[in-house]
Amino acid sequence: KECGLTFGNFTRTYLGKLNVPIYEIAHLLYLFSLGIPVYRARHYVLVSMKTAHKAYTVFREALYAASVQEFYDKLKDLPELKDKLTSTFNIGDELTWETDGRNITIGMVEIDDKVYIFAIPRDIKRALFEKNILKEEDSGLQCIDRNYCVGSLGVSGSHLTIPQISEDERSRIECKLIPKFWNYLRRQLFFYHGVSVSHHHLFLKELEFRYNNRDREIFTLLSEQMVKKVSNHTNI
Repeated sequence: KECGLTFGNFTRTYLGKLNVPIYEIAHLLYLFSLGIPVYRARHYVLVSMKTAHKAYTVFREALYAASVQEFYDKLKDLPELKDKLTSTFNIGDELTWETDGRNITIGMVEIDDKVYIFAIPRDIKRALFEKNILKEEDSGLQCIDRNYCVGSLGVSGSHLTIPQISEDERSRIECKLIPKFWNYLRRQLFFYHGVSVSHHHLFLKELEFRYNNRDREIFTLLSEQMVKKVSNHTNI
């Protein structure tokens, strides 16, 4: 008692970051799992819009940590692919998400019938253009290898926009899942009424998690993540 701190069953977990009754968290978690945006979910719970928004952000933090950890675990099992991505995109121990005010560049790689997103810093993007690996095209998606592509997301005000794949680029893409995932991102952006640039990495990793687990129960998976210790991988 003298330390002045309070400890509970969920201390230092994602669930412990929310000062909300557990039944309201469970309700918000269920609505989030169904993919209901926060501007609609607020009508079904007894918390304020601000509290509901914070809860959704914490949910996304948990999914972000799970997705990043899974991505790095996959790379450990595939050293050859890891060396390729490291030499091309300089992927480090953490993902650094950046925007130049007009675009956000991301990489996408197919591993074991799943798609994983990673950040591409501005200097790496510039180097890829100088080496003619990336080309200035109308398409937001460009294929570099049969396993990975680079996507360019536009910034309109404070929200993201995802351009369509040009027919010329579509004919060159050898990846099977990435074009489908790209179109999935476009649909979800429309459904969410835009994605905030300041939290774009959380939204992108959330959609990655949903896409890769589209045949599984999201509510159960997210519930398991919420009671895990807060990861050091969260870059927010």
